[in-house]
Amino acid sequence: MNELEHLRLEERSDRQLLNLAHKATQIIDAFPDRAPNARELEEMTRVFGLDLVTVALVKILGQISPNRFFLERVDRAIRDLKTPGFQIPKPDLGTDLGVDAPEFCVIESQDPFAPGSQWGGHVDGWRAWARECGFTTEVIRTERGRHPLENAALIREQLNKNPHEHRVIATVGQGSAEFRLLVEQLLKSSRHELHGIKMWLNVCGLVQGASAPEIPNAVDRKINSFGYRLRGWPTGINEYLSHSYPRLRTEPDFSGLSMVAVSLVGLPSLENTPGGMRANFASLAARGPNDGVAMFHESIVKPGYIVPITGMSHRAEPEKLGPWLKAVLLGYLEDFTLDSKNRRRLQIDL
Repeated sequence: MNELEHLRLEERSDRQLLNLAHKATQIIDAFPDRAPNARELEEMTRVFGLDLVTVALVKILGQISPNRFFLERVDRAIRDLKTPGFQIPKPDLGTDLGVDAPEFCVIESQDPFAPGSQWGGHVDGWRAWARECGFTTEVIRTERGRHPLENAALIREQLNKNPHEHRVIATVGQGSAEFRLLVEQLLKSSRHELHGIKMWLNVCGLVQGASAPEIPNAVDRKINSFGYRLRGWPTGINEYLSHSYPRLRTEPDFSGLSMVAVSLVGLPSLENTPGGMRANFASLAARGPNDGVAMFHESIVKPGYIVPITGMSHRAEPEKLGPWLKAVLLGYLEDFTLDSKNRRRLQIDL
């Protein structure tokens, strides 16, 4: 709990009665077997402050099952990566899993809050990380400014043209929204097309579009939307990713999802949020933990594992994301190779 001593919270009337560690313990102990829902996070943020709730949320995600076991594996992989002389194990191509090395397939997207950022600018860096971990890599080309459903159709077309038995799909931001729409469609009509996709890495995903403060009055919502523009909400962001697009605002229906979903979620503080999205982060902060564009619960895939990355914003800064993404890939690689060594595999419970 030492890190709690460094948190800077708003002054509250009960601050003298309870120290920060005790407050965090209250929250953590209240959720022994599940994560708090969106309403609970909002209520706790109002009482305890955003920073404390964020720290408590990270602790909770590290203690609930089965997320705890997954995070233990990820933490172990990160320690391995930091060990001098550590060699990343190569897939055993003689296993019953097939003759192909696993493929890391990244979908193009863009950070709308980075002026001049290139569409798909993250692709090369992510593919390099995957190659370090022993994966072959591929990229799915989408088009800037198109409707998410149109890009979802492009993703579907390219996946069908290039099938693979052991594929990891990686998305960020808008790409997560587009892949979400595709997965929902295929689960209802063509489930067999998802065969071969073993894992979905959802990084800072706009799974339910960009978030907005909850404002009950319609007039106030319009004023607030205009205020976003004045405060720096990017005019170039796809309008269908905004909080006014009803298709994305609904809770996703992933019933029957066979692939493992892993959400790498940014949990920055105001101090380490990039300047271009600080105003938006601050406006969302009253509702609870967010990455500067999307609320925690609106950026994750459920059911699935959650890897919280403190200090990382919606931009998925490479220096923050890299070690965690590689650690998750090493966990997948471990599953890929363990069968041939007659060792017990971690069964992933969805």
